[in-house]
Amino acid sequence: MHPGPSHWQLGPWRVRPAENRLLAEGLERVLEPRVMAALEVLLAAGTATVADEVLLARVWGGQIVSDASLYKVIGQLRKALGDEGRPYRFIERVNGKGYRLLLAPGVLAEAAPPEAQIAPEVPEPPPGASPARPRAKSVLVLAGLLATLLLLALAWRWLATETAAPPATALRPAGVPEAAWEAYLQGRWQWAQRSPEALTRAEAAFTDALAQAPDLALAYVGLCDSFHFRHLYGDWPLERVLARCEPLLREALRREPELGPALASFGLLAISRRQWDTAAAYLERARRASPDEATAWLWSGELERRRGRPAQALPYLREAARRDPLSALVKRSLAYAHLAAGDLPLARASLREALLLEPDYADRPADEVDILGLDVARARAFLAWAQRFPDRLSPTGGGRSVGTHVNLGLVRLSLSQPELADRALAAAEALEPEHPYVLFARAAWHQARGDSARALELLRRRAALQPGNPFLSLPVLLLDPPAGDEAGASLDRLYPDAAGMPFASLLERRPVLAIARLSLMPPAERRAQAGAVRAWTDRQHDFDGLLLPLLQLSGEQAEAERRLKTALAQGWLPFPGDDFHVPERNPQWQNLDPALWRALEANRQAARGP
Repeated sequence: MHPGPSHWQLGPWRVRPAENRLLAEGLERVLEPRVMAALEVLLAAGTATVADEVLLARVWGGQIVSDASLYKVIGQLRKALGDEGRPYRFIERVNGKGYRLLLAPGVLAEAAPPEAQIAPEVPEPPPGASPARPRAKSVLVLAGLLATLLLLALAWRWLATETAAPPATALRPAGVPEAAWEAYLQGRWQWAQRSPEALTRAEAAFTDALAQAPDLALAYVGLCDSFHFRHLYGDWPLERVLARCEPLLREALRREPELGPALASFGLLAISRRQWDTAAAYLERARRASPDEATAWLWSGELERRRGRPAQALPYLREAARRDPLSALVKRSLAYAHLAAGDLPLARASLREALLLEPDYADRPADEVDILGLDVARARAFLAWAQRFPDRLSPTGGGRSVGTHVNLGLVRLSLSQPELADRALAAAEALEPEHPYVLFARAAWHQARGDSARALELLRRRAALQPGNPFLSLPVLLLDPPAGDEAGASLDRLYPDAAGMPFASLLERRPVLAIARLSLMPPAERRAQAGAVRAWTDRQHDFDGLLLPLLQLSGEQAEAERRLKTALAQGWLPFPGDDFHVPERNPQWQNLDPALWRALEANRQAARGP
């Protein structure tokens, strides 16, 4: 519901609240509903100052949120308006009071020009992104992703309204001077910008706040959070972050022993050191002390995921997303939890939403290889990233080091560099020889060398680590299926929730399981599923390791070769982390046109570089 005017004018921007859109000459920006709600409140006030408490009450409808949520929304709004540099042109912070518009808005009686005349802005891809596709297709894909994100945000807004709690305030703590509190608020706003320059300003603001108010425990946490973002969005090694953060968090807890944000950050510190029980204790206290702080739920989910319990991680991460739907960090964590649970489509959807919110951060090349698959650009970006950030490969790499070594090995395997792959996997084995991903990758390495018996032995050892996790048992079943109907029955026992699901539904919801079921069917039954497979593959914009086996197993060889030819021309590369096999050992590749093999080798050479 948008009770105000249907169209506003703010400088060059036409504002359409009902559509959550900003329009200017040749530009279109889609806003998250809470960001538009904040803009509406400011527009209705003209150039008068709107107090923080009013914005919190109007935008969040009485839900309890932290002050950081307001700064994040204002930051997103400034970014959408192109108002990130000083001096500001549209929105000003009035110290100790709130926010106001610097330009008087106008109310438009007429509708904005037809949508067809507005060309959506498509940002330049960041370094290391995939090769650009034709513009029309890129715009359609981007529009689809934005629509998905908008629907999720609208659903979250409805849920927040249905579960409204008493209104929150962002009032300064008793005894804290106003100037110190303003410095803290400025630090939080700068921290939310995430760029190295803004983080430097955030550190200065938090330090200034502490100089004026040494008892302001939140400022110690803010300073620690700034250091942590230096790792996520810059080149600080995690070891340096931990050394700087721990004394700050201890000081914050000395002054306020049950301060939720400090407890949550201490839980993250313990996760980074793999101190699971310590982390669990701190995070439980954090959730009790500040149940509406998204970070306590986020790190609780990360703890469960890193302990190998994705099913337990997902409820925590969904709570974090409900409390902070604009957090790219939460969506990235959700992506990894879905991946660990074996739900690749949901993992990819979550990561793409995260990239829409936050396209530039240090570890993007690693996340894309993990979740979005491999192509020439991603392979080169990942190899360059591994060289630029050697700390991610160290034992103190923040839980990422083992996975980084494994992915480095799998990328090298994809590029037909078995010796370099062996070296990377040996480094992973030196850190955690029984890690499930390490065992999977080494099994893939043995399979690539033709030693299926050794590969199967490692996969069985991996499955025995977590007997209740079907995701780990599935590769064993596919590599060594029982005879006859027992193969299908074994799959149903692994995934009882999918046992009676029609194939077309399974394809929509669990395409990896659909491939498994298809591969275990008799040939005649496979061909009977060709229509469902063709309908599903026709709706997929991007080619990946799922499409080739689906099309070939259902008898669509010509279509498989056509799609593969197009994908290879766009730089696609098969990734053993997706389907275990390298092409040379993959039955689906054996009877392909020789020209496709030549295209594959050309892509490998381009990714390897000179």
